Amino acid sequence: MKLISRARSVTRALFSNCAGRFFLAVVISITAVSSVLALTWPHLSARTQFPGSPSTITSMPWQFHHASIGNVLEVGLNVGWLTTRTWQIIPDDDLRSITINGKTVALNGVRPGGLGDYTYGFQIDLSAYLVDGHNDIVFRLDNHGGDGGLNLRPVLGAVRWSLIGLAFLPLLLGLARLFRLHIAQTIVLCLALVVLCCYWAATPWGMRSHDVGGGGHMEYITYVATRSALPNPMEGWTFYHPPVYYIVGAVVWVWAHWLSLPAPECIQALSLALWLVFLTASAGALRLALRNRLQALFFATVTVAFWPSGIIHGLRIGNDAALYAAVGVATWFMIRWWQTRRRRDLLYFAASSALALLCKSNAMVLLGAGGLLLVFIAASALIRRKRHKWRRALVDLAIFSGVTGFGFALSFAVRIYYYLHRDIKNWFISNVDSLGGSLRVPVDIKSFLPLDIPTFLTQPWLETGNDATGRWNFWNYLLRSSLSGEFSFPGTWHRVLAILWGIVLLALCLLALQRVASDITHRQGRSLYRQLPWLLLTLLWIASVAALRVKAPFACSNDFRYVLPVIVPAALYWAGCGIFARMLVLIMATLSALFFVAL
Repeated sequence: MKLISRARSVTRALFSNCAGRFFLAVVISITAVSSVLALTWPHLSARTQFPGSPSTITSMPWQFHHASIGNVLEVGLNVGWLTTRTWQIIPDDDLRSITINGKTVALNGVRPGGLGDYTYGFQIDLSAYLVDGHNDIVFRLDNHGGDGGLNLRPVLGAVRWSLIGLAFLPLLLGLARLFRLHIAQTIVLCLALVVLCCYWAATPWGMRSHDVGGGGHMEYITYVATRSALPNPMEGWTFYHPPVYYIVGAVVWVWAHWLSLPAPECIQALSLALWLVFLTASAGALRLALRNRLQALFFATVTVAFWPSGIIHGLRIGNDAALYAAVGVATWFMIRWWQTRRRRDLLYFAASSALALLCKSNAMVLLGAGGLLLVFIAASALIRRKRHKWRRALVDLAIFSGVTGFGFALSFAVRIYYYLHRDIKNWFISNVDSLGGSLRVPVDIKSFLPLDIPTFLTQPWLETGNDATGRWNFWNYLLRSSLSGEFSFPGTWHRVLAILWGIVLLALCLLALQRVASDITHRQGRSLYRQLPWLLLTLLWIASVAALRVKAPFACSNDFRYVLPVIVPAALYWAGCGIFARMLVLIMATLSALFFVAL
């Protein structure tokens, strides 16, 4: 009886406490996502054989790094009642044949070029060849140069992906309660989750990614998971990054292998979970700023939730996901502290900023914003001769500097150590000297001013090595990559939608500039004071990517993904620009939803 009474007391404590309810929501979502993936995602075993070599066990996706003809991949697949019969096959770079249980699969129905499309591959229905129980699938593939391999991905369909989306719902609802969202905001984020799952359904984990393989993010995670140690920053392309994201990813990797789940898809699930943290924290910050202005709050939340590049980056494997989540939480605490001046909120703001630094160095923007706000408070108190406020501001500045300074030291310690020993040439971006010369872009005044409007409106996709797409112009690259990243999408329909994105974004920017001019003309000092954190964040995020462009003059340094959180203050500003701006925001969200659902 005492044990039962004790269990009831613990249960009541969990449900009555906000943090306890959130913990339960996290546990439920982890259990649900793992269960759905276990039921719907087929388990594959694989062996590979190169000409003149013995057969060896390999993992999927299959990858190798040399030219070779007549390569063989043998895949074992157990088929049950929930196993899909339609598969997406992505060969690199020339698939010659497929046999299943000794029967040759007819490939004459594959679209032209599909057998050699190492980006999108092709989909094929294997119902006529697969049997219940164990199946042996043999792929024969040639690689004429560069990296080779093959990825085999189940096409799960709407029902199975709906189950995966529902599995994330407890986490989303728990986060919405934690950050005190309005019910309308929660509904908007639930709809955004549907769009995110539609994009996930059409996007293998290696597609539209940055630095995943070849010493990239996935290999960093695997290194930590298999060796229980951090790598030397010289051993891989992304190994110089701070470790927090990769440690969390390693835990997920171990969990996936323990339950025989697909590790890359589990890491994608982690990215989606972190993106939901960013969305809910940002929505919470918007509610703090807009309070009871429900119409403006709705449109601002819609902007953040359905912003095109946000949906793309929300499912990428990489430490950007962790950065966004930590920055979102830090911004929420920043706004709370600015409104209440509670030292507890300042401490949480400093701690989450330090955590963001341990995810990625771009978080230094938070240090700049927090430091400038504290200096402003101290200077204001000194000018007004309010000694007690001045002393308090100095103590707050010392606390903030100490906590974030500790995070900064941990983030950069390893890089600075190797830099001082001359093992790396750049202590900030260790791999910058390895970027190809074809990626270089100018840094003169013509490349920064003005925006190349004709190119921006007619080129829907950016190419880092193609000047015709406007990569040389700072604003063109920043604004276009804020929509579709550095990626392209197949089909005329998506090209048209991307061009419409550009038109809407340009109109929104012009409206924002008009409002800035109006605010300056009317000298709305009190309004500017209330919005000071947002103004600082906007200016510092944009200044940071401009500085990165100057320090590392390569096209990829100009990517919007480095400053994606700036979309939150932009959404706040557009929501206050009047009915026309709100209509444009709604059009952008609608176009975005259509774009990703139609993939």
